[in-house]
This record gives sequence, structure tokens and C-alpha cells, in this order.
Amino acid sequence: MDSLTSQTQTMNWKDNPPLLRPYSPDSDDISNLTLIGKLISLKLVPKSHVGLALQRAWRFLKSLSIADMGPNLFLFKFESAPDMGKVLDYTPWNVSGHPLFFKSCDPEAALEEIDFNLGAYWVQIFGFLWII
Repeated sequence: MDSLTSQTQTMNWKDNPPLLRPYSPDSDDISNLTLIGKLISLKLVPKSHVGLALQRAWRFLKSLSIADMGPNLFLFKFESAPDMGKVLDYTPWNVSGHPLFFKSCDPEAALEEIDFNLGAYWVQIFGFLWII
């Protein structure tokens, strides 16, 4: 027993770093081709409804996976950077009359830390006279 005690007393984390790492699915490419989307709606909209609506709008996409992350909060994983860029260029998207905003995915941030309080809107006004 004394031998075992003396061996453990000489061990330290610097010489033997822990081999355990937190589990994170697809952690290598989660931030590269992934966006967090928030649907702004008072009622809950199921992932299947969001997927169908966006499938019609995003016909240019080769592949897309959507994961439900909470009430009206979704994780979108794209196959290519150009596809993701095109989605971001035309944000916000409309799902049954409700805007869907996107934020880049930071694998270190908790979902509660992602701020959806600000978003850009495209506005088109017809019949407005602009005088300079």
C-alpha cells in the first residue's frame, strides 16, 4: 500500500494530461457550416413545418440538416459554404409569416448566450418619393 501511495503522490497533471474530452458531436466542423436559427413567433412551430417551408424556398441547396434546439430554435447544418452564404445573404427568411433569423454558431457559446434581439430587415416601400 505504501508503494502505491508514493507512486500516486508523484503523479501530476502536467506529466499526464487527462485523456477525457467533453463529447461534442461533429465538433470539428460545427462552426464552419452551421447556423443557429430563431423563428420569431408567439406560437411553437415544429421542425417539420420549418423544414418543409424552407425546402421550397431553398431549392438551390444540395443538402441540409435541421436539428431542434429548443422552442423555435434550430440548428442548420449546410453541405457547402456557398449554400450557407446564400442563405445568410437573404436573411431573414419567412416561415408562415414569421421571420427566421440566423446567427453564426460558436461551439464554445451556450445557446442562452446567443443574442437574437437585433436583426437586419430588407424593407421595400412603394410610392415613396425620395427628394435629395
